[in-house]
Amino acid sequence: MGSGDLNDRLQIWVAGWHAFREAPWWGSGAGTFALAAGLAPEDTAHNTLMASMVTGGLIGTALGVGIVVAVLIAVWRTRGLLRIALGTALLVWMVTSMVGSVEENRMTWVLFALMALAGQGAENSGQRTARREQSLFRLDWREGFNLKPIHE
Repeated sequence: MGSGDLNDRLQIWVAGWHAFREAPWWGSGAGTFALAAGLAPEDTAHNTLMASMVTGGLIGTALGVGIVVAVLIAVWRTRGLLRIALGTALLVWMVTSMVGSVEENRMTWVLFALMALAGQGAENSGQRTARREQSLFRLDWREGFNLKPIHE
């Protein structure tokens, strides 16, 4: 921190930027960040967006951003505490992705899958509610759960 290079991250990101400029459209291929950037084999991008740009180019980065947007929409479809919990988890993932390479992490994809399923479940729940409202009768719980015609 004292040297202002974020623990060598700035140099890694500059090397990644140069590697991205070499293959901006299609990238250098999955898992090739260190090789493309001319770094030691054990180095990582320490930034998910930079790793995506170098390994997948603009095409792969656009696909990755599309996935994140789809997950964000799925989280937005949920309601109440579930939305707060999933939104918080997605926010933590986003902050983590700024300082770490999490695109290859299995937990990223498990988290995204759970968020997508929750959004789909919320959407299906809304469709079931709409179908119930279209029925000929409604259940009135205030009067001992009696079925009443909707026309009343």
